[in-house]
Amino acid sequence: MKLTAFVDYIAEIAKKNHNGSKSNALTWSRTHELFKLFAGNILPFGKITLKTAENFKTFLLSSPCSGNKSGTISQNTAVTYFATFKAALHQAFIDEYLTIDLSARIKSIPEQETRREYLTIEDLNILVATPCDRPVLKNAALFSALTGLRHCDIQKLCWKEIQIDGEQARLNFTQQKTKGVEYMPISAQALYFCGEPRKPNQRVFEDCPTLRGFPVL
Repeated sequence: MKLTAFVDYIAEIAKKNHNGSKSNALTWSRTHELFKLFAGNILPFGKITLKTAENFKTFLLSSPCSGNKSGTISQNTAVTYFATFKAALHQAFIDEYLTIDLSARIKSIPEQETRREYLTIEDLNILVATPCDRPVLKNAALFSALTGLRHCDIQKLCWKEIQIDGEQARLNFTQQKTKGVEYMPISAQALYFCGEPRKPNQRVFEDCPTLRGFPVL
């Protein structure tokens, strides 16, 4: 049965487009919730225009946070919800609910540059000297600080993704979040915290043996 209200359509495709990811499912659910708050329950497909999209964009930039949180959502969170809204519009065009692919004509919300915290050399040396009951966690934390890799990428990193050419080590892996392929040189210090090489398909930081004599960075 064909749906008549776009808000119901977002709810319907949200069930199919989470790709097994809890965070993706929550994004679709929150986008549906906010569009319903913006447009109500009965906005038909024929009433959706570029102006509707621009008004929803403005609405998102001042939308309330979910749950018990106070204030409004961040601009980068609005970026994600508006991108999901555009994906719904594009799918509606594919499914022939819309005669024009409005998503191709709508400008996205620009991302806002965020401030990133980082550890100083002094901080890292304190971490090196701090005892830890689980050395693998300490090694992974120091490896992350020296390479900038996300926790999810370090967690799944296998030995076959570390290539050593002479004195230069490189990572050759696929990012879990973006699915982009990365070729990243790493320092000898970063390689040290990986421990002794093991089987190609074995994870680097899975039951990593204790390292002795941590080097000062």
